[in-house]
Amino acid sequence: MKLRLSLRVRTALLLLVVALLPLTISFALGLPRYGLAAREAEERRQLALIARLASALTTELRATEAEALAVASAIHTASSLEGVTPEFANQFVAASLQQTQHLSLVRLEVPSARFETVIAKAGIDDELAPHSTEALRLLADSEGAAVSMTGAVGIIVVAIPRKNESSPRGYITTPVLLAVLAETLDQTAIELDWSGAAAGFGLLDQQGQPLLSHGFAMPLGYFAHAGQLASAQNNARVGAVFSFEEDGQTMLGAYEGIDFHGWSVASWRPEAEALSTYQQARTFALWLGGLVGLAALLLAVLSARALTKPLLLIAAQAKNLGARRWAASATPLRRSDELGDLSRELSFVARDLEQSEHQLARDVQLRADLSRFMGGELVERIVRGEHALALGGVRSEITVVFADLVAFSKAAEGLPPEQVVALLNELFTLLSEVVFRHGGTVDKFVGDAIMAVWGAPLADPDHAEHALDAAEDMLRFVEAGRGGFRRRYGVDVQLAIGINSGEALVGNIGSSKRMEYTAIGDAVNVASRLEGLAAPNQILLGQATASRLPARTDLRLLGERTLAGRENALKVYELSID
Repeated sequence: MKLRLSLRVRTALLLLVVALLPLTISFALGLPRYGLAAREAEERRQLALIARLASALTTELRATEAEALAVASAIHTASSLEGVTPEFANQFVAASLQQTQHLSLVRLEVPSARFETVIAKAGIDDELAPHSTEALRLLADSEGAAVSMTGAVGIIVVAIPRKNESSPRGYITTPVLLAVLAETLDQTAIELDWSGAAAGFGLLDQQGQPLLSHGFAMPLGYFAHAGQLASAQNNARVGAVFSFEEDGQTMLGAYEGIDFHGWSVASWRPEAEALSTYQQARTFALWLGGLVGLAALLLAVLSARALTKPLLLIAAQAKNLGARRWAASATPLRRSDELGDLSRELSFVARDLEQSEHQLARDVQLRADLSRFMGGELVERIVRGEHALALGGVRSEITVVFADLVAFSKAAEGLPPEQVVALLNELFTLLSEVVFRHGGTVDKFVGDAIMAVWGAPLADPDHAEHALDAAEDMLRFVEAGRGGFRRRYGVDVQLAIGINSGEALVGNIGSSKRMEYTAIGDAVNVASRLEGLAAPNQILLGQATASRLPARTDLRLLGERTLAGRENALKVYELSID
């Protein structure tokens, strides 16, 4: 019951994760990006607002300056050679002022004549007319107009062109009325649809203090930021957006200087209100995600229940398969879907494994029986069906190696039989591994000698080279282990090796009751005689082997030798050992 419950729970969790993972990733990646996009959109909106405000105020101020210059030009054109007189000013300037849209009040000054007068439209207080300063007049002389926005009141001073060098210099000084600018702010707010009870914007002086504001009052926390920006930007036309804290809530503020020196425009709005649409979308997304999660959980539980039942049956089928209960695991589920396919495949596997197990048992028994009489490699070929068990053989080109322990019988006379067997087993194990590593076959062990063959039962075109390399390794390994043999057994182990190549009959020799796979021929006899002729740690080769090794430079001809059982002498070679 625990296994069933655990499997269902795990399956349900897996399905739930698969279902919710895309939704979770979407929320994790999408909501922050949407929030960032919403904040960037609000920042762009505030930057667009203050840019529009700055442009509107700049247009208003430029228009006022342009009308003042136009009035000054008209005065220059209509005045007498003596320049501006009080009578002319009161009549002509008053008439010119009535034709302007932005000028409401001017102060006409002729400092050299100690003359000045204030001319205003109806309903405008004369006291609002500002006085020019010597610095502004000097600037107006050189530039045509001078603007000062350093305080709460803006001043525009325009120089009236003189008729001649002796004519007195006159100036028109007009204020920048905040009431006019307030109308401009209000009109811009209507055009941009800037609404919101906690949002506002305004016109700031050089110290960052509000001259005009629209909507919600300017927060106190804004002043420090506005002053720093005004000082850093020097009223350049560069917009900046920043956030600040006000009464425990985060506010978004924007700032931009305008072209007239000292003043700037600003906006402010609570971040929560600015991002309210994003907050609503996030809340809706979270609720939707929760509902989708509940639906996914319910679906996962139902799917897990439907899926785990056949899975448990398949698990039981696999368990029977592992326990080699072939009949139980060979019964598939009656389903037409993929689980049914899996169960049927398991039943096929059960039948195949049952057959393979029976075949493996037969092969193991066959190997065990054959290994009593034949070498391991030949046994494998017989088991694989690559070699027949019938008596007889085939002619093959082979190389035979005989390696014998020199004077071992005499040296081992004083050893117990157990130590003699242990020594021979250790030595023959070492020599057999050398033979196998070089691709040879161990034919037999004769007393304290080993016979190995290359080129049969597996064909090898380089059988002479491989046999010579193996013989060289035999001497080296035995020489390296002489000290160990001497310490363990008290016997000095040395090898004498004979090698010869040629054609021999290779196959099963014996009777139908007892046979042995071996090689028979003159090549084998010569190799045996060469081993008997070799001195300790010496490798002797016959002419047939040396002729197959033309590239070897480490072979030395010893001359002709007459071997036992042979009438003709044979050229004998020695392998030089480094």
